[in-house]
Amino acid sequence: MSSDLSFYLTILAVFLILAMFVTGLRALIAPIFSKVLTPSILITLQTMLKWIFWGLTKLWSSHILLLKNLGSPHSIIYRTLERKDEN
Repeated sequence: MSSDLSFYLTILAVFLILAMFVTGLRALIAPIFSKVLTPSILITLQTMLKWIFWGLTKLWSSHILLLKNLGSPHSIIYRTLERKDEN
């Protein structure tokens, strides 16, 4: 982040924290949090959880495939064009 952006974000965070201590400002800021920020945070969390679940299932299936291939004989994994029993 640029220094200007981090400065403005810091000022905004300090203002929001101080505004929560003043009753009148808290009443003005509460609808913003309840109607705008909370739903957007929930949507973001749901999307993140879907991606995490997808990644974990891919990781799990890759490990299962690896363990299956480690336990299989070489002749099953790499089949030759000519079979020995067809002579």
